[in-house]
Amino acid sequence: MQNRLARRSALVAASLGYGALLVILRGAPSVRDDAGIFLSVAARLLDGDRLYADVYDNKDPLFFYVEAAALGVGGWRAPFALDVLWVAVAALSAAGLLRAIGAPRATAAVGFVCYPLLLTGTWYYAGYSMLAALALAPLAGWLWARGRWGWAGAVLGAALLFKLNLVLVLVAAPLVLTALSPPGGSLRRLLARAAGGLGTTLGAAAAFLAARGELGPYIDMVRENVSYANDVLVYTGREGTIAGHVRTAAGDTPHFWLVLSLFAVGAALAVWKLVRSIRAGARAAPETVLAGLVLVCGGAVALTLALTAAWDHHVQMVAYPGMLLIAFLAFSALNAPLALRARWVGAGAAVGVGLFLLGGADAPGSIGSASPSRWWSDPRSYTAEALQEVRDERFSESAAVTYAHLGQNDEEAHAVFLRGPFELVCPRFHQYVHTHDLDAALRCLEERRPQLIVVTSSFRFYPEAPERWNAWADRGRAFLERRYRRALRRETPRGPVEVWIARPST
Repeated sequence: MQNRLARRSALVAASLGYGALLVILRGAPSVRDDAGIFLSVAARLLDGDRLYADVYDNKDPLFFYVEAAALGVGGWRAPFALDVLWVAVAALSAAGLLRAIGAPRATAAVGFVCYPLLLTGTWYYAGYSMLAALALAPLAGWLWARGRWGWAGAVLGAALLFKLNLVLVLVAAPLVLTALSPPGGSLRRLLARAAGGLGTTLGAAAAFLAARGELGPYIDMVRENVSYANDVLVYTGREGTIAGHVRTAAGDTPHFWLVLSLFAVGAALAVWKLVRSIRAGARAAPETVLAGLVLVCGGAVALTLALTAAWDHHVQMVAYPGMLLIAFLAFSALNAPLALRARWVGAGAAVGVGLFLLGGADAPGSIGSASPSRWWSDPRSYTAEALQEVRDERFSESAAVTYAHLGQNDEEAHAVFLRGPFELVCPRFHQYVHTHDLDAALRCLEERRPQLIVVTSSFRFYPEAPERWNAWADRGRAFLERRYRRALRRETPRGPVEVWIARPST
């Protein structure tokens, strides 16, 4: 017992150390772009705002509440440091899933090593929203394979609350395990336990959101997200519909045609293995189940990308079937009727080539591309500084100052660095060329009349932007000049930041 506990403790420690190494060397904390938006939402939650109702972004609720908890406990770097935990969970879960289906330790070691490398590859941005759900996907499969169906359902529920649009990817492993390695006893009872775990998690989340007045706004957000990915493509000048999503995913996948060839070869081998094993009555054999996982998880990822791919970090989900494919090819090589040395050479080639082609080894996100010093350097939010300066000059220290933001995701995590009572009065504090209802931001400003409006450099005319954006930006500038006066303008490395103060009502 003590030896087993010691081995498990060592494995957990190794996974955390491995995760820390990858996250520090391949990721970087940042207050820019989407990472800044996530931090600002988390900071507003800590300040008492209601998610989706008082402060808005289109990510799922558990992501933001975990982000807020980390921010509150450890400061602005902590939400990025959480990636260490998720990468460690991914490593342990990949190895656990492979062992639970009967694969040998060597194959489990492949999963342990490869999955974190793939997750932190070319598509990796520290602190983004997909990593947690992808880390939990093999954990749900591991629990299912071990007969912990209620816990598997609970993990599925948690993963959905991190990333709802990965639902097909998340349920793929349990479906394969149920079909190829059915448990003894009643299937209905198994599914009831899983549904109970899933329902308990989602029910508790719904009750929590309802109590805070966030459930209705969250459901509205989910409805908006149905068209979000297509809107991004159309309004940024790309082709919409499934063809556009496929082209986007292909363009954001390193070595795309080689990757496609690798998956095609792996899929053909998996189909051959499945057919042969089922005919031989060995459908529950480890290699057979692993072949099924490659096919179904790969298909789920392909379908999800075909429906939702819009940005390069969306392709991170390829890491899951990529890990399974590398493990399957390595397992097949180790079981081939060849000399022992040839088997190990084949398994090593599968791992090396797979990691290279799938972006885990040779990619812009490779080790060394991000400077580790960024983890220790302090950021500067020019937007927060400008807001704070005007507030300190024009308002009393105890006054609750209302404000809003016009611009895209260049607000530099402003809400994290503000001091004194600030109240965000327009929840959608970032607007883009692909925002479905741009006029909602101006309607909010007209109705709520915040005392201060901070304007970042992205709120401007773009020659290549759709006419709807430029017309909206013109209306917004006219509104500012009519209802506000500029109190501060500051040049920054990312362009000018302005703070406008409301004119006295007449």
